[in-house]
Amino acid sequence: MFIEHEDEDPLKKYFKYKWKQTEIDNHVVEEIKNAKSVIDVGCGFNQYKRFNKNLVGIDYANNKADWVGDLVYYKTNTKFEVAICYGVLHFYSYDWIRRRLEWVINNTSKNAKILMKVNPNNPRADAPDLVWFDKWNRGLVEHFAEIYDLSISNWREWKTPTDGGFRIKFDYKKIEGK
Repeated sequence: MFIEHEDEDPLKKYFKYKWKQTEIDNHVVEEIKNAKSVIDVGCGFNQYKRFNKNLVGIDYANNKADWVGDLVYYKTNTKFEVAICYGVLHFYSYDWIRRRLEWVINNTSKNAKILMKVNPNNPRADAPDLVWFDKWNRGLVEHFAEIYDLSISNWREWKTPTDGGFRIKFDYKKIEGK
């Protein structure tokens, strides 16, 4: 779904040139600070790296990442204990999201936690060219949990301090033995 030339790709242009947010979520810090391996999908400025030296930051556009590109092309032998997916799995389509979520699930350990923040319905005014997936709700969260044998915890609804936009934060955990 990504466009090959970055000057044509609205997602890459937005996150490379306009995105400035460096949110630090205390829940994320607590979850990662003692983890043996962490992947931050859509890490932006890689702001969580300072809390865990074993964190690998992946970002489609930001050069502060440890690896820049589309997650589905990242090769690793590591099974990560924690995955951070904050503000990244709400673009394009259900299939686009599912492919990336599946990558995360396949590259995390048996009892891994997947920390999620999604934008259910609030396209950004400063990004009119981006294709938003606006179907995130409790039902979709439960749908993915059922498909991938995940439990759901720590559900919270949150308003961004920058634009007051509504977001959903929650944790998936891989069910032991799956």
